[in-house]
Amino acid sequence: MAPPWPREPSLNHRENHPLVAQAKLDFLYPSPLQFTSTIPTWAGLGDGVEAFKRQDYAIALREFSLLAEQGDADAQFFLGSLYHQGDGVNVDYAKAKPWLSKAAGQGHTAALNALGVVNATQSKKKRDYLQAAKCFQAAANKGIPEAQYNLGLLFSHGLGLDPSPTQAAHWFQKAAEHNIAAAQHKVGMLYEKGIATQARPDEAIKWYTKAAEQGYGPAQHDLGMLCLQGLDEDHDEETAVHWLEQAAKQGLIESQTQLAALYDEGRGTDRDPLKSFSCYSQAAEQGDASAQLALGRKYADGMGVPQDFIMAYVWFNLAGAQGLEDAGRAREAVLKLMTARQIEQGQEMSRDYFTRFVVNPHNAAS
Repeated sequence: MAPPWPREPSLNHRENHPLVAQAKLDFLYPSPLQFTSTIPTWAGLGDGVEAFKRQDYAIALREFSLLAEQGDADAQFFLGSLYHQGDGVNVDYAKAKPWLSKAAGQGHTAALNALGVVNATQSKKKRDYLQAAKCFQAAANKGIPEAQYNLGLLFSHGLGLDPSPTQAAHWFQKAAEHNIAAAQHKVGMLYEKGIATQARPDEAIKWYTKAAEQGYGPAQHDLGMLCLQGLDEDHDEETAVHWLEQAAKQGLIESQTQLAALYDEGRGTDRDPLKSFSCYSQAAEQGDASAQLALGRKYADGMGVPQDFIMAYVWFNLAGAQGLEDAGRAREAVLKLMTARQIEQGQEMSRDYFTRFVVNPHNAAS
């Protein structure tokens, strides 16, 4: 006899995702240490850089402040970065921006990119994508790959610039050729979906692999999903499981839920309800409603975990509170199997879990 709660859907299939699918814009602000090879090591500045390297930020702040006041562009860049990144001080864009502006005004290319990031990411009232675009364009033209990537983001989203997939592709490609993993991932997306170019799954796999091998989680996920399609003998379901596992370890919810489905169905790996339960748990604790529903089913069915109607009720409750209709029906079904005391316990746990895993969900990637 089938259980009364709605059944778990079959394996998720890859949906089309446009170039602008990511809700969060991941503008790149590299560590200032990346640019130290061009900085002179004379006393003061060198002392500040060495203090920064060993994370002695009090000394770094003192040295950079003295030199920045004297007009040294490198010191101004480092000082602005301290305030932007919150290294040894509170994050303070109001203090970061003037110093980065002073350095950028002297043609400091890294500061130009950094100033663009500040303009693009400060509070909504102060955000200025047009100024960000000017900064990124200037730094990109001078060969700063992070700025090339950031400029591509603005073109792809139409922020401060007219949207242009062609221009986005141009700048992503330039940054990708400098081994910027996020840009390599974007180029892979372009080839996979045929945006501003002909669809080329082989090229998509090539660029995803470059980024995935650098540990870039989104690329690991997308590479895994392409491998599920079995495009060739080197990219099969076993390879898909490998890359999805790597992405899941970084806390990517979509990888955790996809991997859970693969473990349930035994695709690319042995069927393993316990691992499936673990993957759904990780995603559920990050607030994902579909994973919470799946986890409730696991408890209700006793799959990968002892059957527990209280826990099933709790996770159905959380998923239902986030608007999943199936979760509401599943909760009502499991309620009929619970005692009054179990329902009371479930309601009490639901209040606690709602705060922990919906209002303030755990971020496994942090």
